[in-house]
Amino acid sequence: MFELQATERLRRRIPYARVSCDGNELAYVREVLESGWLTTASKTLAFERKFAEAVGARFAIAVNSCTAALHLGLEALGVQAGDRVLVPTMTFTASAVVVRYLGADPVFLDVEYGTGLITPEILLAAVERYPDVKALVVVHFGGQPAQISAQEGAAFTVWNGYITGRNLELEPARRIVQSWRTTKFTPADPDSRIEVLLEPVPGGTKVTVHHTNVPDGHTSYRDGGWQNSYFEPMKKHFGRDA
Repeated sequence: MFELQATERLRRRIPYARVSCDGNELAYVREVLESGWLTTASKTLAFERKFAEAVGARFAIAVNSCTAALHLGLEALGVQAGDRVLVPTMTFTASAVVVRYLGADPVFLDVEYGTGLITPEILLAAVERYPDVKALVVVHFGGQPAQISAQEGAAFTVWNGYITGRNLELEPARRIVQSWRTTKFTPADPDSRIEVLLEPVPGGTKVTVHHTNVPDGHTSYRDGGWQNSYFEPMKKHFGRDA
């Protein structure tokens, strides 16, 4: 059993962006500068090739920004002036700007409370209201494209399919019980079981996680995995000054 208890209200500013360069970034930048090429040189070609392999495509083209990529994607779909394109409200301006750039009209969709993402239910309601909609700009807010249902028995995936499972028991604001497995589980391994208990306490919420039925080959989850990989980083992040 692992516990994370928040007993103090957050009194810090959340930075708009925090640059993380703790690997080989500086070395790679130096290689590019010393090569004499600042644009489409060997690094760009290597990135395009590896990206295409990763997504199973024949080709990939690198552009200078996500804005440019969205523009090309909508143009490839044939979006034209007067078309309607669905855009979530929790996003960056580029998601809607590229729609207007092509002369189309963005239709803003509300997002799900807690995740900041659109859901199949939100999308279905939008399509029923705007049956002539041309396209949808999907935003995986925060880089976590989780697909989780609020229904008991429904399946969910997290971290691009690394974790999968089903909702077994759901008690709003109190308790969540799920079957849970990762891609590292073998076909013969049974699902493990996650139980999350939420308890209001002065100044925050006490979170208790029970992770049981973990296969013998995955003892890291039992031997401090949750504490080291989740709770400690969370406490460090929310406890530091911005």
